[in-house]
Amino acid sequence: MTADPCVIAELRDLFRGGATPSRLVRHILARHDGEPQLDRLVRAYFREAFGVPMFRASADLLTLPAEQLPFAGVSADTIHQIIARRAEWDTGGESSWMDTLTATDEGQLLGGSVPEHSPESVRRLTATARHLHEQVAILSRLVEQLQGQVVTLESRGERGVNNPRLPSADAA
Repeated sequence: MTADPCVIAELRDLFRGGATPSRLVRHILARHDGEPQLDRLVRAYFREAFGVPMFRASADLLTLPAEQLPFAGVSADTIHQIIARRAEWDTGGESSWMDTLTATDEGQLLGGSVPEHSPESVRRLTATARHLHEQVAILSRLVEQLQGQVVTLESRGERGVNNPRLPSADAA
């Protein structure tokens, strides 16, 4: 149960293109169909591909259908961690949707610009507020990236069978 370097490269390319953690997990599952202990394998891939120390993917979470959005609660922290560690894994220098974003490691946020004589509770609240602000900025940028992909698909006239909201070719 080791991470395949080819899959690691694919995961990085998918993320650069705007894939969400749930899409990345689906890619791993597709590439390792029938593998026992998929939850451990998924965690290993996120650790190897992006430096995420602990991806919260239980075996039960991996069995839920994608339309139930089981990763919505996991995505914000995971995406923030991936971007915070971008210098470690994204060595290609390619332009992507992440270029203008800042993601600071939580430990660095605690030692930020709050004076050291401030109470610990104030420092933690300030760090949490900064962390949440970064998460909102990152997720907003990702949403715009994904929306751009939807617009491109719509303008090409592609109708996804998995997206009943798009009008079918027959309805036109």
